[in-house]
Amino acid sequence: MKSKFHVTTLLHQWDVLNPDFDPKKLLNAGVNYVTLPIMWSRVEKEYDVWDWDYYIPIIEKIIESGFKIVIMLDAGGRLDFDDQGNPLIGTCVLPNYVIANHDLLQMDFEGNACLQLNFSNKDSLHFVSHFYKNALSTLGSRFKDHIFAIAISVHSECEVKYGQNNYVWRDYSKITKDKFYDETGLTAPVVNYGRPIAANPGECIGYSAWMRFREKEIVSFVSQLSALIRAHDFLSMAYFGEFFTSHDAISQVSVIGELAGCIDCVAIDYNFYSGWDVDPNPWRIPLMANYCRTLGYKFVFGGYYVERWRDPVGAPGSPVKMEIWPVVAESILEARHNDLIDGIEIGGLGNMNRDLRALSTPLMRAAIEGRIPANQTAKKYRIGIYCSHENFEWFVGEWDQKRNIHQQSVTASFALLAHSGSFEPIIISEKTFDKSPSAIASLDAIYIPHQPFITDAALRPLRQFAESRALVQDLRAGEWGDDGRYRGDWMHDLFGIGGVVWENGGEFVSGSMPANTISGHSSHALMSAEDKATILEPSLRDPDIGLIIKTQRTIAFGYIPAIIPGLEGEIWKDRFLREIAILIDEQNHN
Repeated sequence: MKSKFHVTTLLHQWDVLNPDFDPKKLLNAGVNYVTLPIMWSRVEKEYDVWDWDYYIPIIEKIIESGFKIVIMLDAGGRLDFDDQGNPLIGTCVLPNYVIANHDLLQMDFEGNACLQLNFSNKDSLHFVSHFYKNALSTLGSRFKDHIFAIAISVHSECEVKYGQNNYVWRDYSKITKDKFYDETGLTAPVVNYGRPIAANPGECIGYSAWMRFREKEIVSFVSQLSALIRAHDFLSMAYFGEFFTSHDAISQVSVIGELAGCIDCVAIDYNFYSGWDVDPNPWRIPLMANYCRTLGYKFVFGGYYVERWRDPVGAPGSPVKMEIWPVVAESILEARHNDLIDGIEIGGLGNMNRDLRALSTPLMRAAIEGRIPANQTAKKYRIGIYCSHENFEWFVGEWDQKRNIHQQSVTASFALLAHSGSFEPIIISEKTFDKSPSAIASLDAIYIPHQPFITDAALRPLRQFAESRALVQDLRAGEWGDDGRYRGDWMHDLFGIGGVVWENGGEFVSGSMPANTISGHSSHALMSAEDKATILEPSLRDPDIGLIIKTQRTIAFGYIPAIIPGLEGEIWKDRFLREIAILIDEQNHN
């Protein structure tokens, strides 16, 4: 564990220039770092004409106030702002000479130029690299010892991702579409609709190849910027929004699984908002941080953003509702307890001096100063929780009965296993097998929590894993494959499943049944067994079908264990944990 825990907040130039800015209040609240975006168009209004007179005094003031600093080189597409924080309509972080050349920009599928650099255009990379080189040289010569890291920003939200506007995807520029066709022989599919699993979405030719191509382009672009940062002897940093959720494909946030080798510091941002409603879930950042640790990022920051918890939302200076802070504290403490984060960033505040006082409350202070318990008892079993980037990419906009069932299952399973006392959950994806094989080798079992979309390439290492260790699923693992091709089975041969009978409502055992969603909608699957499999929980009506099927190395549950509510749910959760432990013990004794 790193010796110093970083507490940072995002400051813009107008925050520092505000006469009411009081660095002592930030320091007293525990803030020891600040992040400052440097807007490209502020320092290079014309090509190769540089002016740092605006930012140098701001950086000096931050450093003189006692803070280390993260410099964000902002080449995203947001508006510029004046010194009071008011948007300057008609301006942009991108210089005018870039905006005037539409070939340098991304296009949406309606043919509109977007204020985001084209990741497939070498000229776009040339111009932004020119900005980065000048910034790194200028700032390095003056402030090298005070800069913790240089953060890469290629999106209007200061993150590494593709943008979108009302589900109008990017990038459909001619350069990008032609390159995709030359590499694959396919036409870029146009996607402008959601794919909830309840809709049973049909096949989309080229979709999987399009996802991997978009991923490859942004990885190549960002990795070359990171190489410049490292060449100037700085740590490179990148911010990512929430992943393993409904909008992964639009933003292509799967890139987080590809960049650990070239990005030193990763900040994972969560604003406690699902895209439809506020979501005070303390487990999202610990889950994502767990994944980043496994991938090998050197520093992991939890970004806690509370703009959706201001009242009223979006009003300048509006206060943060106090009820979100206990959730933030619980999340930080959970992450710190398991050594998942090296620091936090607090953002989305209405008033810096007022809202950061929440960090000084006993609850938040206890969370920030939390320590890994001495002589912490080692967990008996290491279990991988398989979260498929491809699954979340396929089921775009999943929001059925006011929840994303895939995300809900993953998050609740992580929390259940983390607090079980016996299991150490490790978040993995299809990328972990390639990027962190040592993590896979350390596992006793892999659990696939309601991940119905798994490509052929991703199925192979899962099947290989099951040749020697335990593989567990609840429902529908791999029911869909590449491009949304419907397979119609859940690796039946591997799990010993003969067939499936869906039960929606009604009784199961002794008048009870699992309720598979928090909202109370009830469904489960009764499975028949092949010769090599055993039914562990037979139906009272028909003993040839049952709720749990087991083979020598696999278990399939016909319900989603972690999200069953109430006392009955505790019984089914306990059964879930017990059966996995038995299966692992059997593997270890063979």
